[in-house]
Amino acid sequence: MDLFIFQGAIPAGESRISLSFGDNGGEVITGIQKLVQTFTIMFLTERGTVKGHDDVGTEFVTAVRQGRILDEADVKSEFLVASELIQQKLDLEADANALPEDEQLLSTTLLDYTIDRGASKLTMKVRITSVAGESREVFLPVPIAIQ
Repeated sequence: MDLFIFQGAIPAGESRISLSFGDNGGEVITGIQKLVQTFTIMFLTERGTVKGHDDVGTEFVTAVRQGRILDEADVKSEFLVASELIQQKLDLEADANALPEDEQLLSTTLLDYTIDRGASKLTMKVRITSVAGESREVFLPVPIAIQ
């Protein structure tokens, strides 16, 4: 169980798209939604910025901030590195806490991404799949400008 911090998302089209900060708090989530939320938080957290938990997060946002992501190939390679790091962390958590299969990460796939140089932004569409076989597609807005 976890608190649902991404409230107010409205699915568009036939896709199940999640994640939008809402105004109401206190909802509890489990299953695939909890997995999506956990992945997103870990992906967008810069490694070493959570006091007392230096291993939480990835280097993806750091790479953007430091100008190491300049083109499409960089987006793909940095995404793969970050996803693998999250996979390892979540596998350890699943083993230690006997999480249900719908809260265990099977895979992540970078479906699409847009580098908008004019607006200096990067947006990625990612599919997150659980061991139970459920999946969701999410947009990950990187909060740091692309140079």
